[in-house]
Amino acid sequence: MLAAATELRSDPALRRLTPRWIRAIVRGWWEAGWTNNDLRYALEYRPRQDGRAIPAHRCPASQLRRPDGWLRHRLSWWRDGHGPLVSPTVDSRQRRSAALVRGHAAAQRLPYGATDLSPTDLQISSDDHRAARSAIVRQWAAEFTARRNAVRPAAEVATVESSKRYYRRISRALDEGRSRRTATPPLLDPADGHGGGPASSASPDTSSPRNHESDALDEGRTAHERALARARAERTSRPLPRAHRRLR
Repeated sequence: MLAAATELRSDPALRRLTPRWIRAIVRGWWEAGWTNNDLRYALEYRPRQDGRAIPAHRCPASQLRRPDGWLRHRLSWWRDGHGPLVSPTVDSRQRRSAALVRGHAAAQRLPYGATDLSPTDLQISSDDHRAARSAIVRQWAAEFTARRNAVRPAAEVATVESSKRYYRRISRALDEGRSRRTATPPLLDPADGHGGGPASSASPDTSSPRNHESDALDEGRTAHERALARARAERTSRPLPRAHRRLR
């Protein structure tokens, strides 16, 4: 046991204690089947009743006034009324067995030193809900960042040639739409008396030079200006009927 106590003096907090002093403090844990690795784990972690052990805060070794009292205090977390708890090595083995039988989530909720879950161990608290939501948000954020930073295929990367090709395609579609709008004949008013005639007689001659000039002028105007010009032209070609005065 003195050799094992000497090995524990490698911890900075126990360096000021003699091997016999360390042996007197940790003898009960060695007799319960604990190893030096289990004792080092006990100095770094603290057991819980609702899951596996959690890390414990350690102050610098130079600030410890009584290293023996600090060692007794840390080991007191790992004992109950019957003596030392099961060693961390045994607890890890039991958690692996529970994970194989009931799943990883159940093994995480297994109390320290327990071999099976009770109904109270499976109750979900508000802290568990918040932890689950935080984990989901972090997972989504990681997936979004991975998709955004992933290397795109060469076919999806925009190049100068593809930009010019898409620009020509959009320009061609706009030109076709503009030509369809200019080639559509205006609607006939039934008040003109030409409603029953053929559509070809009412449609303007688009092949005349005058129409070509008007089309060229229309291309430089806005839609509002073209509508005003068309309304003025129709009013000039077809004056409004004068109202008859009633004789007294």
